[in-house]
Amino acid sequence: MELWVDGNKLDEQHNTWGGNVFLNFSTSSLAPGPHRGTIFAGDVDHTLQQYDFNFTVGPSSCGAPSSDGVNICSPANVSSTSANAVSVQATATVEGTLARMEIWVDGVKKYSEFDSPSLGASINLTAGTHQITVCAVNTDGTLWDQTVTATVP
Repeated sequence: MELWVDGNKLDEQHNTWGGNVFLNFSTSSLAPGPHRGTIFAGDVDHTLQQYDFNFTVGPSSCGAPSSDGVNICSPANVSSTSANAVSVQATATVEGTLARMEIWVDGVKKYSEFDSPSLGASINLTAGTHQITVCAVNTDGTLWDQTVTATVP
C-alpha cells in the first residue's frame, strides 16, 4: 500500500495478514489546512485499487464564540471560491456536553464530528450558490447553528 498526500508519496508498506493488507502511518509534518489524500493498494496479480479522500489538518485558528453558539470561520459569508472543494472551519461553544457537530449543505448532511467542538473539513460542491450550515448539538439535544452562503463558479 502507498499513501500519497497532495501529490507526494508519504509512505509505502507491505503489511499483510490473512489475505488482508494494512497501512499504519503517523506524521506531524503536514501544514494546517485542507489536503487531498490517496491510498493505492496493489495485488499480486498487478491489479491496482485507489481511494481518494479530503481531510483538514488542525489546529484551526477559528475562535470559539464567547456565548453558546457556532462560529463559522471559513468560508466567509457571501463569499466566492475558485475551487469545488470548499474548506469549512467552525468552532462551537455549547451548554453542557457536546454530542456532535455537523456540516449541512443545501439541507443535506455532509460531515459529522463527534470528538471536538471544532471542525475542519473539505466539502466538494457543484457550481452555484450554496447554503452551508454548521450545527452543534449537546447531549440534551439542544441545537445551535450558523449559516453562510458560498458561491462556486
